Amino acid sequence: MFNLNDDEDRPAGGAQQADRDFYRKNFTHFNSVTNYLDHRLDSAGDDFTQIPQPHYSSLVDQLPMYGYRNNPADGVCMKFLKRGFTKPHRVIFNAAVWSADTRWLVLGTSLGDLALWEGEALKVHKIISVPAHKELHSDGERIKEHIPITSMAWKRYGNLMATGDSRGLIQYCDETYRNVFVTKNAHTAAVRGLSFSPLDTKLASCSDDSKVHIWTPGFDRPDHVLQGHLNDVKCLDWHPYRSLIASGSRDASIRLWDPRQSQCLSTITAHKRQVNCCQWNQNG
Repeated sequence: MFNLNDDEDRPAGGAQQADRDFYRKNFTHFNSVTNYLDHRLDSAGDDFTQIPQPHYSSLVDQLPMYGYRNNPADGVCMKFLKRGFTKPHRVIFNAAVWSADTRWLVLGTSLGDLALWEGEALKVHKIISVPAHKELHSDGERIKEHIPITSMAWKRYGNLMATGDSRGLIQYCDETYRNVFVTKNAHTAAVRGLSFSPLDTKLASCSDDSKVHIWTPGFDRPDHVLQGHLNDVKCLDWHPYRSLIASGSRDASIRLWDPRQSQCLSTITAHKRQVNCCQWNQNG
């Protein structure tokens, strides 16, 4: 706010200039999602229609874009996420994972940095440089090359996050995003997927070298190497409570693995092209 009686705040021309924060449009889109869920619980059908209001102060009453089946463009998420997502710089995001306290959406960038995305303000709050995903010159200070982060995973119950890059390196960091341990040459190609075991004692990683590795966090060598895919392994996911891993590959197959015996239990060939992502149902 500004004071009309304060002469020191007035510009030279005599016109009153407002503070920039006075016009800032800060809103949260979680209220609209809550309204949508409340309506689905109270109403008997899905024929509910709402007329969007022209002023931004009515965003709390709008529904997300999937609440407008006839015109999804009227949804609040469709209008504002794109503009905020590209600030402050246009950087490619290759991976994303929620923080341990669910406050930030941690994004892995093509420059080897971590970006903390703030959901309510719809902007990148902070950029954290990760030295493990940088290649330095001989002097050890100047950055020679930025290594893109290609995969990320957070522990299910602990404050430890693992990140993999395009040269096959896996880096562990704590809740403050400080480096804890680095596994160099974890793979001979880009790390495409990371997933912790149900009790966080093991970590599974997949890569473009067509292999799946099982790690004990803090060790340089894998406990087991799962081989069977004929091409790049693009994704994997550990079962929520069983010793079972699902991996998808460029060879258009999904394989189910037993990490304890390093055996392939089953192969699913229902896809005609490469499998880019896979995930278990959270109830198993």
